[in-house]
Amino acid sequence: MTTSTQRSTQPSTQPSPQTPTQTLTTTQVYRVYIKATPQAIWDAITRPEWTARYGYTGLAEYDLRPGGAYRVRATEQFAAASRAQGHEIPDVIIEGEVLEADPPNRLRPPPQDHPPVSPPSGC
Repeated sequence: MTTSTQRSTQPSTQPSPQTPTQTLTTTQVYRVYIKATPQAIWDAITRPEWTARYGYTGLAEYDLRPGGAYRVRATEQFAAASRAQGHEIPDVIIEGEVLEADPPNRLRPPPQDHPPVSPPSGC
């Protein structure tokens, strides 16, 4: 008779006196290729008239320096659709500080540690 034993390489999720509990985190990285100049992409991300146009449902405003203000205001269409569904939203739906800015190559806004505001249907 032959027996085989398999050992799990995953850390235990059940605490025990002999085994410490570990938490694993998976990070997904996405690369997006856009056929446009860096400046055109920068403008689309940082200029309110472009952020509304490209479906972010918000008008982004940046003080483009580390520590500068970052705010997103809801478009009127977004706010109206939200009200029509019985939900009031604040004027500023996201705010924080710019962590890094190197126009037009790198922009690092603050991480969002709250649930994002979802666009109402019809936006």
